[in-house]
Amino acid sequence: MSLSSSRGPILSPVTVTAAGLRPGTEVKMDLVTAKGNRVTTSGWELLNTSLGTAKTDANGSLRADITVLDGLGGWHMVALSQDGAQVAELPFYVEQTL
Repeated sequence: MSLSSSRGPILSPVTVTAAGLRPGTEVKMDLVTAKGNRVTTSGWELLNTSLGTAKTDANGSLRADITVLDGLGGWHMVALSQDGAQVAELPFYVEQTL
């Protein structure tokens, strides 16, 4: 898996490419974010927000365009899943903007 950029402001276009996936199947793309705080005892949880879906080609390769979601700046993960199982992930830094 690779991303055309590993950082950018909200609403940035990013191209996701991947190989070695199951051919001709749908891939779910998510932005994974940690939500919580250090103040309470509830701690942190990981939340997946959909970036859409794409289909792999006959060779198991994927190329899809996503848009970075409007939200909190900082480190997040772009994750790919097939049949409910995560198969790849890469970090993406959402730059803070005013």
